[in-house]
Amino acid sequence: MVRDVITHLLFAEDVVQNATGLANIDAGEILFIDAGGNPLDATALGNLADDALFYIVEGKKGTALSHIISPRLTKASLTAHRGSSYAAEVQQVSYIGDNGTTGDINVLNNTEYSLIVSFGYDKDIYSQRRNVRRYHYTSDATATSAEITAAFVALMNADKDFARQAVAVVETGGGANGIKVTGKDLVDNKIDNPRLVSFTLSLDEGFDATVGIDENTILYVNGASGALASGASVSPKPGIGDYQRLQAMERNGLGFTAGQTNLRKFPVVGPDARVDTAGTYDMYVLDYYNEHENGEIGLGATRKVHAQIIIANNIATTVNGTTAALEAKLLAATGVAVNL
Repeated sequence: MVRDVITHLLFAEDVVQNATGLANIDAGEILFIDAGGNPLDATALGNLADDALFYIVEGKKGTALSHIISPRLTKASLTAHRGSSYAAEVQQVSYIGDNGTTGDINVLNNTEYSLIVSFGYDKDIYSQRRNVRRYHYTSDATATSAEITAAFVALMNADKDFARQAVAVVETGGGANGIKVTGKDLVDNKIDNPRLVSFTLSLDEGFDATVGIDENTILYVNGASGALASGASVSPKPGIGDYQRLQAMERNGLGFTAGQTNLRKFPVVGPDARVDTAGTYDMYVLDYYNEHENGEIGLGATRKVHAQIIIANNIATTVNGTTAALEAKLLAATGVAVNL
């Protein structure tokens, strides 16, 4: 979320694309207009000269609100166009012992086991100590993997700090016993950017030859002995086009749209987010530059600023042809086909 690069975030909704100008553009409709405010369809955009001005408009979402209008653009000023399809975020899942297919806890009698879960997703590197949770259990003279896993799961879930960030369950899907730890979907707020839980997991005395580490240092417990390709664990992945991240993107852009640049030092109530809380958005990115005269460095001198416009297209419903119309116009304006 780089607030000094993304200058405009526009939200496209699944509405009939029938605006004939700014006077009747619907909420969430994306309209391309020329310098005189006349609408431009894909054919008209394709026929524009490279230096002809045009704008991209998002229809206002309320009678008391204004349309959102992009900076002035030309075909020549658009330097790149790309996109990403919606993808829900993926929570981390890690196992010790039974991973739902195979595996078990390494059982030792009369032995103290130590389990460590280390959370570091909300820490800047070298700036803060990681949140490390430690749990201990001593097995009896007739230890079983069921006894060990049940004890640790109870200890972990009873720890409020652990339970805020993850949940542990006993896994028996492979016919033995294991511990399955899954990151939680954290409650988002209007100050912080969304965070995705990640952690490292270790159990002293509990591992065997089926343990490996993936390229993201996420612990894997695998099916075949020593075979890293058969793991059931899941690395965490942030979402694309989900409500939480788009809400944060809106908030981080308030410096451009509302003059609010420091929500921590001067906490104020911002405008309601335009993003639909139930929306699922494909993301289209336009890289562009804005060149204008600069009075500080000499008469006639110009300054070129590179920035981005993001169009988030809500695909929760797709009955009005919004995606096809939008992609056709973007192709005509940029010469690059992005079909999501």
